[in-house]
Amino acid sequence: VEARLPTLPQPNLITIPPRPVTTTGTQWARFRASAARTVTMANPSLNFITFNQDHSCLAVGTSKGFRIYHTDPFSRIFSSDDGNIAIIEMLFSTSLVALILSPRHLIIQNTKRASVICELTFPSAVLAVRLNRKRLAVILEEEIYLYDISNMSLLHTITTSPNPSAICALSPSSENCFIAYPLPKPREDSDSRRPAHAPPQSTYVSPTSGEVLVFDTLTLKAVNVIEAHRSPLSCICLNSDGTLLATASETGTIIRVFSIPRGQKLYQFRRGTYPSTIYSMSFNLSSTLLCVSSTSDTVHIF
Repeated sequence: VEARLPTLPQPNLITIPPRPVTTTGTQWARFRASAARTVTMANPSLNFITFNQDHSCLAVGTSKGFRIYHTDPFSRIFSSDDGNIAIIEMLFSTSLVALILSPRHLIIQNTKRASVICELTFPSAVLAVRLNRKRLAVILEEEIYLYDISNMSLLHTITTSPNPSAICALSPSSENCFIAYPLPKPREDSDSRRPAHAPPQSTYVSPTSGEVLVFDTLTLKAVNVIEAHRSPLSCICLNSDGTLLATASETGTIIRVFSIPRGQKLYQFRRGTYPSTIYSMSFNLSSTLLCVSSTSDTVHIF
């Protein structure tokens, strides 16, 4: 965000007083219901939260627009009340943001000029969006679309295995401009399993594997396949300069870190003994720390 906007006034909070002695139960219930409706209208529901690529800003998508905050010092620097924002992604600290307002529709908006730069429509719902200064990646359940961010031209379409969790990571770096995602596993059906009406060369795509495919978005070529886990993947992330990849499987007890693009295993961390679903992982800017959050109601820092 190129220009700091004045801080907007906070909505008035409604304090529900203690139940008065002279108020009947029915009257009190009506009062509480009315107050709850007012609070809901004043405070839109939260849909999406994400940091930008260098963690200097926090973007929040709500049912009534989006907000952008500086992280240090923490302050609100932009606010829009337009649209039900399902996904928002920033391009570092610039005024460009990618917005998903309807499932198949993506908008690139300039917040400084309050203008729409381009609009893209996809064949199925957009599950995630990733940005760096060179590329825009749009992740669908079975496809990844890669765009040149300078002119928004479509460069390449990657076919993936079914990926409803949108497990995918794009390096913030413009030099090591890699994207990582679960390796697709196509194989031919055996004659005994293939229906009579199926084409002779029909293929079956297995669920997400524990292997990661590393793809160079500049040369548009796959550079490595990393055998990260035996179980299917649940989360992956790349560091700020695109040289480290962290992976976690559905089991969630072990986190591994690999060099990119060589794929050499550098570190292995144990999160815990009991299985847990890992939802988020992030390196710090100097790549000395890795933060992991999961369904275990804990945050681990390695």
